[in-house]
Amino acid sequence: ETLRRAFEPFFTTKGVGGTGLGLSMVYGIVQRHDGTLDAKSTPGAGTRITLEFPRAEDGVAPAAPAETVRLAGEDPRALDVMVVDDEPAVRELVMDILTALGHEVTGYESAEAALREFRPGRFDLVLTDLGMPGMNGWQLSQRLRESDGDVTIYFVTGWGEELNADQVRRAGADGVIGKPFSIDDLDAVTRRAAEPRAA
Repeated sequence: ETLRRAFEPFFTTKGVGGTGLGLSMVYGIVQRHDGTLDAKSTPGAGTRITLEFPRAEDGVAPAAPAETVRLAGEDPRALDVMVVDDEPAVRELVMDILTALGHEVTGYESAEAALREFRPGRFDLVLTDLGMPGMNGWQLSQRLRESDGDVTIYFVTGWGEELNADQVRRAGADGVIGKPFSIDDLDAVTRRAAEPRAA
């Protein structure tokens, strides 16, 4: 059970001081490079993790990637995502996962910085922490919603049980992702954000 969950974000057996982010970040990096990861563990003896990455054939230089242009409607799941979190480890983890899932991601360490860069139509999805110094996620969501009625906004927070749908809607957000979250949770939110917004 522990080995199966070891690559989930925020899962840790270390107690106080362990973030539970290390192996999940490794997993995201390996995926981004088309690699594979295999873990074997024997209680009391240790754990062996093997990473494998593809390499070019001997004597053959890798071909330069072809320039691609994403046309509107060509890939409805490739989103431009804004991630706002004052904790660098969490922000970078979310960005790594979303990048591995094929999205364009921009991260901000504060609501103020995110608000300065936000323009209507620039982002398809905003994922913001709630409890941040200065402007919090509630305030950011309200400001973004006033500026852009079409952007999808989700709170990423450990306060999930304390939030209700009315609070979330009043703040201009579309939903909540509770911490700890999984890669599947983030993927599900991007799929919902890719669907046309109801009129």
